[in-house]
Amino acid sequence: MRKRSGNGLLTNVNVQALVAKLTKKHADKLDLDAEKVLAELSKRVFSNFLDYVRITKDGNVLVDLSKVTFDQAAAIHEITLFEYMEGKGKSGRRVKGTKIKLADKDRSLELLGKHLKLFTERVEMSGLEGLPEQLAAARKQANMRGRNG
Repeated sequence: MRKRSGNGLLTNVNVQALVAKLTKKHADKLDLDAEKVLAELSKRVFSNFLDYVRITKDGNVLVDLSKVTFDQAAAIHEITLFEYMEGKGKSGRRVKGTKIKLADKDRSLELLGKHLKLFTERVEMSGLEGLPEQLAAARKQANMRGRNG
């Protein structure tokens, strides 16, 4: 029995069809599709910090999750509750707080931008001077060998 590499198998049309069928079956089982993935990325991208906090009259910022919707909650990456004592003895006071961290907007924007083909990557190449002429000469030489062979 002859061994075949994974890359070689992936060029086989029957193997490609089987892989596609199994991938679709798995995605269907998970109820995944491009629209859902893009919707989830959009929730992160269009989240706004002011949806999660309240600014008091004196300028303090308080975390307020009482009006956060299900979609807005999708952008929350981490919530940390903390408590510590400020000062010592009878003059000390207990301080409680909440730290909220939203999902990485930059990465989500990058993924959405790539999907929408908003970014074009440019590749700069050098050292290719005379390449068209070299290719033409190689083709001509190959054609000559084909006629003589």
